[in-house]
Amino acid sequence: MRVISLRPLREFWERHRLHGIQPGLELAHQVFVSVGLSSAASLARLLSRETEAAHWDAASWRLCDAALNHPRFALTDHRGLIKRKGLDGRVQERIVPVAESGLPSSVPLASPGEHLLNPDSSSVLPIALGFLTPDAVLASSTVEQMEQLWNQTWSNGGYGRYHASSEPDSPGGWPFASLFVARASMETGDVARAWRVLGWLDRVPGAAAGSWFEYYGPRVSPPYPQAGVVPWTWAGLLTLLFQHLVGVRLHQRCIRIRPRLLPGLERVAASLPIRDGWLHVDLHAAEPDRRPTFRVAGETFAPGDSGVSIPYPGADVTVEVVLPSPTLRST
Repeated sequence: MRVISLRPLREFWERHRLHGIQPGLELAHQVFVSVGLSSAASLARLLSRETEAAHWDAASWRLCDAALNHPRFALTDHRGLIKRKGLDGRVQERIVPVAESGLPSSVPLASPGEHLLNPDSSSVLPIALGFLTPDAVLASSTVEQMEQLWNQTWSNGGYGRYHASSEPDSPGGWPFASLFVARASMETGDVARAWRVLGWLDRVPGAAAGSWFEYYGPRVSPPYPQAGVVPWTWAGLLTLLFQHLVGVRLHQRCIRIRPRLLPGLERVAASLPIRDGWLHVDLHAAEPDRRPTFRVAGETFAPGDSGVSIPYPGADVTVEVVLPSPTLRST
């Protein structure tokens, strides 16, 4: 009788047992479940289901705390956030494909040498999603590790999904993986890295039509030309614009606005339909030494570190923001 294993043998990017993925804990899986439980708790409160809300909030917090702080299974080390740990608590650093994997001989994972799992662009998602405080050393060190994924075995730009040596398909720059890095970089204040991703997306084939390929590189398995245009890049761009640049985040009882400018942008204007009205955000650049100021419906506020929070309006509301223009540091 053949036994089918139900152990967690699939990672974020769909590699699995045949590629050498061992049973273990994947960072992205913990993050999405924790964020989902927290969101479910917020929905429960809106429906006056306080018992369920408290239960799900507690479960979300426990999972978040374990992923970041558990003495054995925390998905962190000296490099920052790491991708995956085995059931013994050790970081899975490498994969070795099994003999019956069926990989084409031309792909990196089938080539001789080490096949590394870290770094992995999905490791910055906790920063982009607000799972981890962006000013933590853990966040900045994680983003810095991503530099190894830029132009690995290619020269036309873009971040790979992960270390090219463990690629079971074709290595190259991936637009939506690059946007993971850009979003996290905006959160940590590394605007040069975010700006570089946007510049790359503006240059590659398909940019003029807003029709980006899934990735940019020679397809070796099978050897077909690029033809896949996917919606994930547009989703990442819109999220970068509204959540990280304009800085609008919707919470259970308020709207938080924490914008960030990119160097060279003098003004950003955005309008978003929210509930019964429109939120208009008008963002202007100022001198680097000027303090940020917010005007909400004509009233001036001095923002805290997390921006400003306003109640959900019953009608249209305008938020005017003046921010110091950031300095572009080389990456």
